[in-house]
Amino acid sequence: MAALFRGRARPPYTASSAARPEVEAVKAHPAQLGPLLRSRDKNVVRQAVFAVASLTATPATLIDALAAAGRRTVELIKDARAAALPNDPDLVAASRAYTYLRSWDQAMDQAGPASAAKRRLVLEEIEREAHGSPAAEGDLHRIAIESRKALDSLDSSAH
Repeated sequence: MAALFRGRARPPYTASSAARPEVEAVKAHPAQLGPLLRSRDKNVVRQAVFAVASLTATPATLIDALAAAGRRTVELIKDARAAALPNDPDLVAASRAYTYLRSWDQAMDQAGPASAAKRRLVLEEIEREAHGSPAAEGDLHRIAIESRKALDSLDSSAH
């Protein structure tokens, strides 16, 4: 498990990270991401979600662990709200939640139709939580919008 990252820096995975050695290591050993997605350490889970998003296809064996990891978006939304002051949102915490959602949703989308049911359940939870956000703009609002778009996309794919 930890051998996957041994001797490598663990910066966030981004669209431009395709040629980085740690991305190549992840692509060579995707099955090792399952235990990382189930970790109690939120930072490990975050890096594992970003790592799965860097793959071109998410292995079906990771869908359950990835779905569970997606529920952490709800926790991140709650954290962002808790850190905010009246009329002064915590922009960093909200951005953290939005970035996590985007990577998680990309990883679930890359799993194809096999992930649809679990993806839908998590997205519905996320959308419900994000709609409770007081701001009509910002990253928490964007989470609600992106969740709805992904759910609509799942609905149109089902027909």
